[in-house]
Amino acid sequence: MKTKLHIALLALLCLAACNGILGANDHAGIFRIMANGKCGLTDPIGNIVTTSQFDWVAQLAERLVADREGLARVEVNGKYGYIDRNGNIAITPQFDWAEDFSESLARVRIGDYETGKYGFIDKTGKLAIPCSYREASMFHDGYAYVANTDGHYGYIDVNGKTVIPFQYDLAYGYGDGLFTFGYAGQYNYKFGMVDQNNNEVVPADYEDISYAYDGHAYAIKDGEIVVLFFADNAEAAGDVTNVFTDVPDGAWYAKYLQNAYDNGIVGGTSADKYTPSGNLTHAQIMVMVANLHS
Repeated sequence: MKTKLHIALLALLCLAACNGILGANDHAGIFRIMANGKCGLTDPIGNIVTTSQFDWVAQLAERLVADREGLARVEVNGKYGYIDRNGNIAITPQFDWAEDFSESLARVRIGDYETGKYGFIDKTGKLAIPCSYREASMFHDGYAYVANTDGHYGYIDVNGKTVIPFQYDLAYGYGDGLFTFGYAGQYNYKFGMVDQNNNEVVPADYEDISYAYDGHAYAIKDGEIVVLFFADNAEAAGDVTNVFTDVPDGAWYAKYLQNAYDNGIVGGTSADKYTPSGNLTHAQIMVMVANLHS
């Protein structure tokens, strides 16, 4: 049981790192304040940047938006717009929903959640890509997945050009030149990947899949976690030679532990021992977190 807890923790830490939960950078910048039910901004020593006049200001705007893209979302009377680092209105609140800027474009919606349409604005507030999509993601490495009014998914580039046609039931994201897609089954989805020419690279055989990064991706097949390597589009081999002599090569967790070791996330209790039945200490957890961050 302890071994499974160890591996589960490793999986959670890896998931956290992939999704940006760990390692966020703190910047001395602007902080959100509340007064009389309204939001304002202050600097680190308490000087008011802008009075509490907004219904809502993007959480952690000083870390995740203002230092990276220069604009932060605000809500005024149910409409969303953007302010600059000085708290001045940069884009008039006019949208029914808006997201942070990513790659100089922000996803916005005109209309309610059920019937509204998504598009993208530039930093002047101009619609760079019209609000014509039923659903849309933020841009990542130059691409975003979108759904048309029929509910089919494809991908567009930053110019709004369709690069992957609208023929899929779901999409997850882009990485390493590969686009994830999904087909709806009777009870769940099956996921795979295509290249930029819409050629199938990974068949839709997986219950879940991550986007590709650094030549590999993680997926779930028949309830088991597998690693996809794109040099030969093969799954990770089931048998590995583990550096730890007290971890059987055939153990279900051996390849995941070895991968974590190879990537510098975990060490052992000695040069060749991991002690899989031992207790995981708080110090060891912090070392894993620090290794992930570095």
